[in-house]
Amino acid sequence: MNEKIKTINEWAEKHGLNTARYDLQVMKIYEEIGELTAGVLKYDKYAIKDGIGDVFISMLVLANQLNIEIKKMNEQVLPYKYGTYQLVSDLILDELYPTVCSLSQHVQMLRQDDLFDSMNIKQYIKMYMIDIILILQRMCEQLDFDFNTVIDETIDIIKGRS
Repeated sequence: MNEKIKTINEWAEKHGLNTARYDLQVMKIYEEIGELTAGVLKYDKYAIKDGIGDVFISMLVLANQLNIEIKKMNEQVLPYKYGTYQLVSDLILDELYPTVCSLSQHVQMLRQDDLFDSMNIKQYIKMYMIDIILILQRMCEQLDFDFNTVIDETIDIIKGRS
């Protein structure tokens, strides 16, 4: 996974995303979750895989922008297992959207760093990122997708973008 993260970070730097506004990157995460949701509603397996990969990559870009260590995050993510939902749409509604909303609120707090302790806020952001990655992994398990394969396929797609 570390090699994948390195590839994604290099791609982001090549496209200037590492120095872009992090609050706008949160909007990108919302955009990608919307595409994932559309794939789930249509039960379009290709769109679902693409959405999962795009949300994951958008999260990595945000983490890079905020100087949050992803290697440690990924190691923390892998051991956790949760129960499954009957429908992936319930997982999105009950867990993904609320978690991304919480992430977004804490990113907005960083913009007001004179009012909040930015180091403490980043710990919350990291926690929400871990939760979002867990949710993506759970979606893959529920749909019989291999999470690493989904990420590999997404990396191959973004490498082809100019």
